[in-house]
Amino acid sequence: TVSLGFATFVQCNKHKAIQEFSNHLEDYPSDYDSLLYRGISHGIVEDVRSAISDFSEAATCGSQCQKMVADAHRLLYEGKTEGAITTIHQATQRFPIDPIVWHFYGSFRRSSNICDDVTIAAFEKAIELKFPQAALSHYYIGEIMDRTKNDHKAAVKHMEEAVKLNPTFAAAYFQLGNALTKLSSVEEASHYFKKAHELNKSLIQANTSSQQLDRVFAAAAAAAGGNKGGGDGSDGDGSDGDGSDGDGSDGD
Repeated sequence: TVSLGFATFVQCNKHKAIQEFSNHLEDYPSDYDSLLYRGISHGIVEDVRSAISDFSEAATCGSQCQKMVADAHRLLYEGKTEGAITTIHQATQRFPIDPIVWHFYGSFRRSSNICDDVTIAAFEKAIELKFPQAALSHYYIGEIMDRTKNDHKAAVKHMEEAVKLNPTFAAAYFQLGNALTKLSSVEEASHYFKKAHELNKSLIQANTSSQQLDRVFAAAAAAAGGNKGGGDGSDGDGSDGDGSDGDGSDGD
């Protein structure tokens, strides 16, 4: 079903998400959300041709607002970033009470490394308007707060909201751990790193070279009374999670 596609999508397992969305589309070939998010997933795993095909198909299935969102994604993956941002900005003006346009306006700006107050406000507007995937909007605000604004407390607040809204959001657990580490909350951070690892081992494996991450797990082991668990548990399960951070046009 489409819900399984979204569940694996936020676990950062985009290959599996593609399969789940494809399964749903066999029964519902004109389902806009499945086409859009399968396209985003294809883009993240660098299958650009398939991504563009999905976005083009999605543009024929949805409302005028949804068509503009799909067209903006197609432009983005065609390398026409300025055109993509212009299109999605026009959508916010034409459909100001539709949360999807605000989320992706913020998303496209973020993917272009424009991580300013306008970008944050776009995500906040999406949340205010009850964007169905608001966990993603919270995630991106948290990421900007952590990496650009150096406001780690605000980052924690938004990441906590992201995992509350979607308890399988692996990347949000991981980034929550990162933000807590910067606040010297090592034990608490370790809990969220381990949760991310449970949901998607490759997400942690991709970062095991990080000295910061190594210190977190070492400190957690010491706090637990020794290295009982064998370190960070990065044994791997061969999952194909890409460790990406969300909805793909923004890298989502």
